[in-house]
Amino acid sequence: MSSEIDFSDFGVTELKNIEVGDHFLWGGILYQKTAPYWVPGDTLHDDLDMKNSFDVQTAKFAFFYGEELVIPVSLKMKVSSRAGGQ
Repeated sequence: MSSEIDFSDFGVTELKNIEVGDHFLWGGILYQKTAPYWVPGDTLHDDLDMKNSFDVQTAKFAFFYGEELVIPVSLKMKVSSRAGGQ
């Protein structure tokens, strides 16, 4: 496995200015923006919670307000099969 990281152009923007499907950093964690949707509540007092992003590392959905300041990022991924049992 290999990776290439480009640490240039770290502009900060509001979450509402990022398109659905785009990735962003918030608090040092990588997220992907999703279309808003309702899920069963996480607390005893909430019947439903709205989620609008996905934590890429933990595979958990989260909610952010549109005014949250985040860092938009671009990802380049390459997927290949492991031929020959490598």
